[in-house]
Amino acid sequence: MATADKISESYSTISNSNDFLINGRLQIVFDMETSDPDDFITLLFLLGHPLVHLKAVTVVPGTPDQIGFLRYVLDRFNRSDLSLGVFNMNAKPALSKFHLKIYENTSIKESTEALDGSNVLLKHCDEKTILICGGPLKNVAKAIQTGQFKLGRLVAQGGFA
Repeated sequence: MATADKISESYSTISNSNDFLINGRLQIVFDMETSDPDDFITLLFLLGHPLVHLKAVTVVPGTPDQIGFLRYVLDRFNRSDLSLGVFNMNAKPALSKFHLKIYENTSIKESTEALDGSNVLLKHCDEKTILICGGPLKNVAKAIQTGQFKLGRLVAQGGFA
């Protein structure tokens, strides 16, 4: 039977974020989608948070409209250096009306400037990295299937309401 002390000790071990700090910043990779606003808002939070070092972004499916939009956003935060990975660049357009309205007076061009999402995860994830997933875990599954995927912590969010 679990005691309060054992539960507290277990929670402390699970929730200790100090393991993921390098130079005082959390090492994070974000895997997202763009069918609703929640992942975009999370991306803005991660880009702007002073205690977060965003290492890379992957997107599902990763269509040219999504890539162009994300490249535009990353550029606004002076983070065009970030690796951007995709699952299926040839899927049907996947940018929601919400995203199109955010920058409606701006011409955002479609882009194919992206890498394979699983390769981005394999390159940027390690035992010191937190991977936050907001969409379908297709990039993650593909990376896991290689047998070489390493990760410190997985945080899966979802269920926009």
